[in-house]
Amino acid sequence: EVNEHGVIAGTIFPEGTTHARRHAVPAVWPGGVRTALDVGGAATPIIHAGAVGDDGTVGGWEYDVATSKRYAVRWVPDSKGVYGPMQRISEVRHDTGNGSGGEVQTINPDGALHVTEPRQHVPTNSDLIWQDGMITEVAGIPGQNPYAATWDMNQEQDLAGSLSTGTRMDAAVWIGGAPQVLPRQIDRSYLNQALAINDHEDVVVESFYPDGR
Repeated sequence: EVNEHGVIAGTIFPEGTTHARRHAVPAVWPGGVRTALDVGGAATPIIHAGAVGDDGTVGGWEYDVATSKRYAVRWVPDSKGVYGPMQRISEVRHDTGNGSGGEVQTINPDGALHVTEPRQHVPTNSDLIWQDGMITEVAGIPGQNPYAATWDMNQEQDLAGSLSTGTRMDAAVWIGGAPQVLPRQIDRSYLNQALAINDHEDVVVESFYPDGR
């Protein structure tokens, strides 16, 4: 990801270790200069960076090999742009089969973290927003669309994602924290999700037909 100042966050693989997850090194590129991020004292870390806020905060995920737990993590720069040590924010889901799971998905300009698939802090395992230690749960609509998943967050902490009954999924937004199902643009579509939201609340939606198109 790249922020409005051109700072890039991502993951590098040292020569000869391509696709070897245990050799992945989270990094940030301020001004085009690559800087490896501190991964702590883990002997065999699996740590990835993927989100960067306009304030320079970098987010991602860590898989702790010793405990088989995955965490959403962040790195925060000081006033000189020097990044401090990795900080764990929340334990999140980890799929040992394909390596997918929760992470810091997006970061707004104020440094608020949008964390997906947490396994702590919220009792329903819904996504959450973390800011200065304060937790805001991304709730579904009880009795109607109880299952929520989110993909993007804008400057105002509005979110884009989906709400589901368990058998039907609709694109949704959370404006001011309130969940709202979006009208279907394709009547026959069975799976709909909002993938992105900008600061004007414009939303990009992905839809699929029953045959998978």
